[in-house]
Amino acid sequence: MADDDTFNQIRLIRSRLESIEHSQEVLVRVEAPMIWASIEEAFGQDPALADVFLLVDGIRTQSQIVAALRAAGAAVVSDATVSRKVTRLREELHIIEVVVSPGQGIVHAKSRLDRILGLTARTQAWKRRQGQGDGS
Repeated sequence: MADDDTFNQIRLIRSRLESIEHSQEVLVRVEAPMIWASIEEAFGQDPALADVFLLVDGIRTQSQIVAALRAAGAAVVSDATVSRKVTRLREELHIIEVVVSPGQGIVHAKSRLDRILGLTARTQAWKRRQGQGDGS
């Protein structure tokens, strides 16, 4: 039957994909100190990146992130500034990704690196060490 064959092929593809994802996760964990060091360096050069990263949650729009930063008393905050931070977090650091939220348009969520390396907790701890609170 074609349906059984198709189902078996899909199962095989899924199994191989899961194996590749597992291998990738193991390699990322091995490189965790180097990955975090590069992120920490970027945050050190531009602490607002850490603030924006902590507000990215897969629900908030960019405008809502701007509003949250303003409410927290962040220094000069504009849509353009947050847009540049979001772009850098996504395209250079690869720690957030675009998701589409029905009814809200495009929002960003933390990438799998956050889960694998615990980037949110590391960022909160980094902010505490910098005397900046935890960004929550």
